[in-house]
Amino acid sequence: MEQEVPRQAGLGAPGFWHDFLLGMLKPVAATAVVAMAVALSFAQRLGLEREMLYAAARAFLQLTVVGFVLHFIFSQKHALLILLAYLFMVTVAGYTAGQRAKHVPGSKHIGFVSILVGTAITMLVIVALKVFPFTPRYIIPVAGMLVGCAMTVTGVTMKKLREDVKDQRNLVETALALGATPREATLQQVKSSLGIALAPVIDNAKTVGLISLPAAMTGFIMGGASPLEAIQLQIVVKNMVVAANTVSSIVSSYLCWTAFFTDAFQLKDEPLSLVCWRTASTHLRAANFIGVEPLTKKTSIVGDLRRTSHATTSLLEQVPRQAGLGEPGFWHDFLLGMLKPLAATAVVAMARLGLEREMLYATARAFLQLSVVGFVLHFIFAQKSALWILLAYLFMVTVAGYTAGQRAKHVPGGKHIACVSILIGTAITMIALVALKVFPFTPRYIIPVAGMMVGNAMTVTGVAMKKLREDVKIQRDMVETALALGATPRQATLQHVRRSLGIALSPVIDSAKTLGLISLPGSMSGLIMGGASPLEAIQLQIVVTNMLIGANTVSGIVSSYLCWTTFFNKAFQLKDEVFADK
Repeated sequence: MEQEVPRQAGLGAPGFWHDFLLGMLKPVAATAVVAMAVALSFAQRLGLEREMLYAAARAFLQLTVVGFVLHFIFSQKHALLILLAYLFMVTVAGYTAGQRAKHVPGSKHIGFVSILVGTAITMLVIVALKVFPFTPRYIIPVAGMLVGCAMTVTGVTMKKLREDVKDQRNLVETALALGATPREATLQQVKSSLGIALAPVIDNAKTVGLISLPAAMTGFIMGGASPLEAIQLQIVVKNMVVAANTVSSIVSSYLCWTAFFTDAFQLKDEPLSLVCWRTASTHLRAANFIGVEPLTKKTSIVGDLRRTSHATTSLLEQVPRQAGLGEPGFWHDFLLGMLKPLAATAVVAMARLGLEREMLYATARAFLQLSVVGFVLHFIFAQKSALWILLAYLFMVTVAGYTAGQRAKHVPGGKHIACVSILIGTAITMIALVALKVFPFTPRYIIPVAGMMVGNAMTVTGVAMKKLREDVKIQRDMVETALALGATPRQATLQHVRRSLGIALSPVIDSAKTLGLISLPGSMSGLIMGGASPLEAIQLQIVVTNMLIGANTVSGIVSSYLCWTTFFNKAFQLKDEVFADK
């Protein structure tokens, strides 16, 4: 059996600070990979050194504060604190979504209401079905994931809807002149904006588990759960995300288009400074539009739920461990555990948008894929062989390299470049973390952690290669002029390499800066639900953040170096076939 790390003492208990500071040694040790990324950035003159250090330091401080806040909430075992934490996340997310669609009248208010309605309805259904108990260990992490996803979808919906109505204003006004209601006149624009906003959620559900393990599932596994228990959790989370995003986006689109019209049903020439709250009838109509009965009675959630004796009791302690594959009672435990994912599909049924078939297909596909992944991981974990760990890692790298190469398909040998880049970046980072004893070399840690690194490195590598080719193509005259003046191919494309790497790495750096401000990271959420304390979870999340910065930087630099060399022939001339329109 794998050795388990003793749980840290509670805040105020004897030995707490000793355990906490001892636990922080691993995040501190993991800063070595950030130092590696900074050194590479300096050597390649990318100019990202300060931003990387600032992002890593800010993530460290923010997550530490979040850990102590959650530790306090968990220890209080009070429903009011759960609701306050939830409302805080919704408020910040609503403000952020409104900032993205700042030209929409009252966008921040619309964002707040939409995210609140979508996530609250989903959470109420899940709690009512007893998929999750109403305790901070489950509600806060799950709500955080839902709020973060709903924020993105809501912002995109509002921004896209305004742009479509603006671009097709003549069509909308013609429909109004022919007697259509504002709702009928903007129906196509609403459907288009909702389709675009929800497409990433649906596509993600289709591919979940194929390239890398989802973050929540990863954290749950490292928290001590078996792979089969982890996939049950992930299926529930995936269904909740689809449902919450759908409801939030529909509510936002309804509240959004009503703000575009005057009381005479005419399009407003200029955006209003304040949202036009349509009184209670508007909210009732919005509820009818999404197919949800409006709440007419004051509901007491806490009074209807069975209180547990300890709010911080983990799933590992509440639910008996499932039997191992082949052991007596295995199939009984597994099928019983799958009842919660099946119950969670009820929230998907709330979505009525014309995307029903695609949503059901994505949900069913995610269900099957994750189930297969769970059994494969269950087998690998049981073998406890380094060979199986390496085979699983190489499989993920191969699939990720192929996918990244597809995104940059006009780059010669893009798939091979991506495979090599992802392999080098993730392998160097993983070896450093194992050598520093941040993670033990066991499948429970190596496979999930490698999966996260491979998935992120795939995105960075694909973007870096694609952007580099596009920049060189657009500024081909400048590159050829530099070559004619005696510059080497490396010197002639240096600015383009810097720009492409800056764009590819910016999401990773920006994500590190905002960790814990709006929602909890998936791996941290999974670890908390897996039984870890919030302070233990933030220690892992800091390590994950540092390793992603390191792995992505190495993979991005290697891919850009291997990429630009394919643009030139032996005479140091740009190849016409690489930049031809295809």
